[in-house]
Amino acid sequence: MSTLSIGEAERPLAVADAGWIARAFDAHAHAGELPCVRVKIRAGNVDMILQTPNCAAGTGGGGRPPSRDEAEISRLWNLQGLSSTRFTAAQVAAFLECVGHLPR
Repeated sequence: MSTLSIGEAERPLAVADAGWIARAFDAHAHAGELPCVRVKIRAGNVDMILQTPNCAAGTGGGGRPPSRDEAEISRLWNLQGLSSTRFTAAQVAAFLECVGHLPR
């Protein structure tokens, strides 16, 4: 199953819409913090976890070269600025929009 986690909240990617993402970010903004964002994608030849730099140390690489789809997903993550320490709910939503159009 593919999921999006923002802080302690988690949803399947299929139902993690821009409104839910914005509300999750707003909850963290009131606390004066930028949330940890993790995306787990497991579908077809994709098995990966991406996380923003402000998350606690996660697992390392999978020990194998990325598939073509995994490399494209990583490129889109970086393109949306999610490997930066400063990012927005809109960037997360845009990433999910892009990933949703990839063939599996």
